[in-house]
Amino acid sequence: MRGLPRAERPRLKKLIRLGTLNVGTLTGRSREMADLMKRRKIQVLRLQETRWKWAKAGEIGEGVKLYYNGEDTRAELINELQQFNRENYSGNP
Repeated sequence: MRGLPRAERPRLKKLIRLGTLNVGTLTGRSREMADLMKRRKIQVLRLQETRWKWAKAGEIGEGVKLYYNGEDTRAELINELQQFNRENYSGNP
């Protein structure tokens, strides 16, 4: 037998519906995303690959608030490579 007996298991406090969505860009689609969340009764939606490079928050429709924090991973990678090259190939033995 695995786990706790049924009587000793913690009870569900609140049901939260989670979702994940892979998008190329959200420009002009934030209202569509709010409608999707309402239709599917999703309370927390995780977005990936939005291509937004800043951090903000704002309401996008009918009680849906969007929090986002994006970073330019390509620029970050270039900076790391430049730093690596400076440290390892500076011409100093």
